[in-house]
Amino acid sequence: MRSQISEKPAWKRDHLSAEMLDVVTQQMAVAVARCSRDFRFLWANQRYADWLRRSPEDIVGHPIPEVLGAEAFQALLPSFKQVLAGENASYEEEVNVSGIGKRWLSATYTPTRNTDGTVDGWVAVVLDTTEKKREEEARFKHVAIVESSEDAIICKDLNAIITSWNAGAQRIFGYAEAEVVGQPITILIPPELLDEENTILEKLRAGGRVEHHETTRLKKSGERVEVSLVIGPIKNSNGRVVGFS
Repeated sequence: MRSQISEKPAWKRDHLSAEMLDVVTQQMAVAVARCSRDFRFLWANQRYADWLRRSPEDIVGHPIPEVLGAEAFQALLPSFKQVLAGENASYEEEVNVSGIGKRWLSATYTPTRNTDGTVDGWVAVVLDTTEKKREEEARFKHVAIVESSEDAIICKDLNAIITSWNAGAQRIFGYAEAEVVGQPITILIPPELLDEENTILEKLRAGGRVEHHETTRLKKSGERVEVSLVIGPIKNSNGRVVGFS
């Protein structure tokens, strides 16, 4: 006897594909939405709704300008036109989105087509990069402050190896950055004060700080200079101490 395998009707296959697509996209960690050629939302996953601080019902079926705001719609219109012309579109820019304010968005739009191949809309995958951008801006500002400081700002790792060296340090000690990065901090310490560094490291590794410790350090020329040290921990994003400044 020959077994027979009956193929599901096309409408059932499409229905199952749509259900599977919905399951997959709802689990995605990024915001995903589908839009129509007449600039309406056809579908949005929960992540997209949460990002806009709305419910999916407040998004699906509504015009894009109504959901994202007129200003955001105009800012993104060139990308909408590009994807409706049948091209993939991507951008990263700051957009003033209704209800959530100015946000940095990194997005990719992929055209969708109907049965005759005509572009009937697009799928949008959107990642909000606002916090990343703010962290980058804060880092740039921090670097600018460090570089413009008249004080010597030196970073060292847990083994007391110099990892960064600002212009103030070069001015005070005479070493260029390339000469000292990778070198032990002890090149700046007089031989009779080396035990002092061990005491400082023990205190720092225990979670403490050094506040205005008056001591002596060595310049590149061998000349001694009186300094006041302020030393604190450098922590990574997990709160783990990875060095000292």
